[in-house]
Amino acid sequence: EALGANRYLANPASRDYMKLELWEAAGIEVEFFEYQHPTYPQKFSPFVSHLAVLDAIANVGLVETRRLIE
Repeated sequence: EALGANRYLANPASRDYMKLELWEAAGIEVEFFEYQHPTYPQKFSPFVSHLAVLDAIANVGLVETRRLIE
């Protein structure tokens, strides 16, 4: 709000705790992004999703990680 923003991009899990009426009252539209988390070979199984990008780099290298996130 202090920066003049009128839209906020939020993680879908934040729906559980965000008070959307406060954002609306401030004139800020909340948009939830939806995405399919990519899977890639990890050293150990089962696959654990939603880790830091460093996990992908460590497991499949920089080139393959770039492909995953493009």
